[in-house]
Amino acid sequence: VDAGCPPLASCGGYDVWAQIEALPNKKMVQVMGKAICYFPQREALEAIHAESPNATFVLPIRPTDDWISSVGRWGNLRFFLRE
Repeated sequence: VDAGCPPLASCGGYDVWAQIEALPNKKMVQVMGKAICYFPQREALEAIHAESPNATFVLPIRPTDDWISSVGRWGNLRFFLRE
């Protein structure tokens, strides 16, 4: 996206993308010495819409306490979700 490419262009010709965030690895961008988690559905929403204007986003919801409990069981995911 930063290079001007459509955000999903290199992801293949799929009909559905689910859970498209990218958790940090050694090759990812570093911010203040820490790898960051990239959420294109949040950070590049306008670019995704420009690329696929007829796309449908499904936003599942669940009780907040259940979600927090689930995040706590995914290793260090809570660390990457903080601001």
